Amino acid sequence: MLDPWIREECGVAAIVGKEKHYPAARMVREGMRYLGHRGHDGYGVVTFLGEDGNPPLTRAVKLGPVGDDFSESSYRRMRGSSAVGHNRYATSNARGKKSLQPLMDELGPGYLSLAHNGTIENGIALARRMLEEGERFTTGRATQHAPYETTVSDSEVFLRLIGRSDDVVTGIQKASQTVRGGYAAVVMDQQGVLYAFRDPRGIKPLCMGRNEDAVGVFSENVVFNSSNLRMEFDQDLEPGVIYRMSRDGIDTFDLPDKGKVPYAGCLFENVYFGHEGSTIDGVSVHGVRVAGGRMLGKKAKEMDLAVEKYVTVPIPFSGMSWAEGFAEETGRPFTSFLHRQREQRSFILDRDEYRKRAAIEKFILLREAISQHPYALVVDDSGVRGNVSRQVARRLRDAGVKELHYFFGFPQVIAACPWGGIDMKTSNEQMANAFPQEEDLRKFLKADSVTFNFVGDLVAAMNSALVRKPPWRKEKKIELHDLCTHCISRMNPFQLQEHELYPTDT
Repeated sequence: MLDPWIREECGVAAIVGKEKHYPAARMVREGMRYLGHRGHDGYGVVTFLGEDGNPPLTRAVKLGPVGDDFSESSYRRMRGSSAVGHNRYATSNARGKKSLQPLMDELGPGYLSLAHNGTIENGIALARRMLEEGERFTTGRATQHAPYETTVSDSEVFLRLIGRSDDVVTGIQKASQTVRGGYAAVVMDQQGVLYAFRDPRGIKPLCMGRNEDAVGVFSENVVFNSSNLRMEFDQDLEPGVIYRMSRDGIDTFDLPDKGKVPYAGCLFENVYFGHEGSTIDGVSVHGVRVAGGRMLGKKAKEMDLAVEKYVTVPIPFSGMSWAEGFAEETGRPFTSFLHRQREQRSFILDRDEYRKRAAIEKFILLREAISQHPYALVVDDSGVRGNVSRQVARRLRDAGVKELHYFFGFPQVIAACPWGGIDMKTSNEQMANAFPQEEDLRKFLKADSVTFNFVGDLVAAMNSALVRKPPWRKEKKIELHDLCTHCISRMNPFQLQEHELYPTDT
């Protein structure tokens, strides 16, 4: 039995240098340090060793967040001018070094490496068919009862489909006609040439930067804050286009469905996954959250909560920008009740017991502030499972908070994400479905009231935060149909029905 819910919300990085001795592996690692918010289960780098390399590509992976733990001998071994990197989000089934990316294997065009962010929604069906055709997967875990029981990676399915052609561009084009889902990916061949591409709907982000020595591709442009990387943002990559990058320059090739399907960027990127220092397809992540906080502030005023006894309390770090806009709108002072103890993001931990434990441990109460201001308007980005929100509320109540009103920037999540790489598991884990009645949800969260933005609020927030229009977008204004909102509306850019997305016969 193959489990269809292996999701990869990750960070992708790749660099090709113009000169033979450009330190691509070190620079890729530097970019990945700025993508740690996208995954800290493990990371890896694959480097092109040059024409004399045997094999021409070499791979190094580590469990845990990106750090300085590659040795100097490792970097001497990874001496090539092109490299691909990947930060991995801890998914529910595939664990350990075997599942870390970038993946690498010898296929039709020779040695290929792939780093992928997103989910191939029909990956399991494709894996079954490929197994019947004699394909073997390195990410599968063999058992006595099933040769590849639970951990075949959809990313490896994608790589092997690409590798069935002798030419990488042709392989990507053919694979795009077979796979269904979200992908922002980079492939490196055995000549050190990079191929960067997004699915034709642009569900997941990918951007390019440059300096006089190299060209780089990353999941987000926050990486260009790095003084060591020394690159400047150039452009968001156009969905449905393959960018072929080598020492000789950049060529582009279209995927077959380019322009035939609508753009549908993932709304959750702007609300949760994206770094506040990024712009995604021309929209400021920080700007969206501040504007969305103002929307919540308007709702608080309608509820007569913008009065003197209340203070605005952000959940660090996720609620900070939202609370900034909320406090501006309501006039209620911004007061911290919680100190974030560690950087770990409990949402992306792969077991429920880990998430609940992290929700308790990652905050330290600022009890003096609580005693002075016991009436709290608590602001956060989202409440999916409700683990963090419930535990925070319980601790604040125990510390003396008399009233607690929750305000969430993202609408209630009601469906699992089949293609964005986001591990929302099954819909019955989501608090909106577990507690459909407002009063039951309020009691579960130990709150006096619970308020969410609507999707229209976020569309308006995105328009207010639009800092530039990507050249490939025809219209400047963002409409609801320009976004993938499946997790909050069950409306999806593939126009698939629920039974088509979640087959019971796995």
